[in-house]
Amino acid sequence: MLGCDDFDEEILRNRDILEKGTLLHLVSEKVNKKRILEPETERTWTIVNLTGVGGSAICYEAVCGDKTGRLKVYSPSSTGVKNCNSYLYAYRKLDEIRRLNPTARFINYYVPTFEILLKPGQEIETDAYIWMPDDKNGILFDDYLSKTETGECIGDQQIAEDLKNIYRRLSACMSLTECVKEFHMAGLYNLDLKPSNFLIHFPWKEDMDQCYISLFDLDTMIFCTEGSRITKVTDEYSAPELFIGKGDYRSDIYSLGIIMQKALSVYLDEKRIWVNVNDVQGMIQAIISKCLEHNPNSRYDSCEDMLENLKRLKYRLLQHILFLEEGNTDRK
Repeated sequence: MLGCDDFDEEILRNRDILEKGTLLHLVSEKVNKKRILEPETERTWTIVNLTGVGGSAICYEAVCGDKTGRLKVYSPSSTGVKNCNSYLYAYRKLDEIRRLNPTARFINYYVPTFEILLKPGQEIETDAYIWMPDDKNGILFDDYLSKTETGECIGDQQIAEDLKNIYRRLSACMSLTECVKEFHMAGLYNLDLKPSNFLIHFPWKEDMDQCYISLFDLDTMIFCTEGSRITKVTDEYSAPELFIGKGDYRSDIYSLGIIMQKALSVYLDEKRIWVNVNDVQGMIQAIISKCLEHNPNSRYDSCEDMLENLKRLKYRLLQHILFLEEGNTDRK
């Protein structure tokens, strides 16, 4: 097996992992008004690498023709689920929205191109595949956070560099919050936000503000009118109410707080950074605490409210960075 040393044995147990070079012959799922599958021309995907193993799917890097991308495999037999319909539900709804409203901002800005695939002549009770060609740049936020950001400066200049790294991470969290706000405005909840489920991209190295987000793990999406259709939870990132089958937009806000906490945890305990900028540290902790309230009614009432606090935080943080870079020691 390829790349499996990086994954927990418990996760891999009872999973059929595809070897590098495996060829998959698949067709698009095309659905008419009676929702009858209509196979089209068969295409071939080549497995390149194993990239992720989740509770409901296995994800691979794959190639089809001249395109590379992610190929997610949903296998009911290995997860104990009766069929793939529940996994594909959100993708089908998003595909319907894309066809009916191709200019929808949340679709064009934050959702990668995807295609539902099946084996020729296959019934939906067996494996289903989601193909996402690399139409958007970026890296997994998880991978971005794992990179060690070090500098060779000393004193205030090093603190300024640390604050810049914090600023970039805040920019990513803020862009994710903007993304989630757009979904909420469209009547959609994600309910499974985590750093391994979205890509980030800073297109210009020197621009700390411009950060693009692309969500690619979309099977947990539900419409606000479908609150009972909660398909899965992730221990570390899911709001408490999701574990008892309840959830709404405030559950996403809880997850945003956990993601922000993880993004900044490496810096929050560094006393040398905060000795003269403790107002920023307090603002960060206040935002995270507000998101992580156990009672959903005590959290931010909307992503927009959270964004207002994030904007104030970033503005204050930028002030400190500029003071330090100019050699000031009197920071008020």
